[in-house]
Amino acid sequence: MEARESFSEAQRLLEQAVQSSERSAPSLVELGYYLDDLRNAPEDAFTLYQEGAAKSLETLEYAWAGMIRYWTDTRTRESLSQALQLGERALKVFPESERILYYVTDARRYAAQQGLLPAGEG
Repeated sequence: MEARESFSEAQRLLEQAVQSSERSAPSLVELGYYLDDLRNAPEDAFTLYQEGAAKSLETLEYAWAGMIRYWTDTRTRESLSQALQLGERALKVFPESERILYYVTDARRYAAQQGLLPAGEG
């Protein structure tokens, strides 16, 4: 197989990975690198990087919300402390997220009940 055919096959496989993964962030970014590095198509690559980053952020928001919820549901002093710490970071990264705010508010309420926060901060 010639180099040109190999590159075309690689691109086809990367595009297939994007399709079969329902445009997952890693597949989008990998195709972007391929287009940028081997096909000299930086504009197309940039579009894929943007889409991959947006999907990654959405996944991170959902994952952090799930972690905060887990630690809150565990309801130990240590787990509530972890929920509060991650909650503060999550609110800085996702200040508009109702999902994050909901779980952080819940964590604060239980933390206040256990004396981890001053009264009225929960």
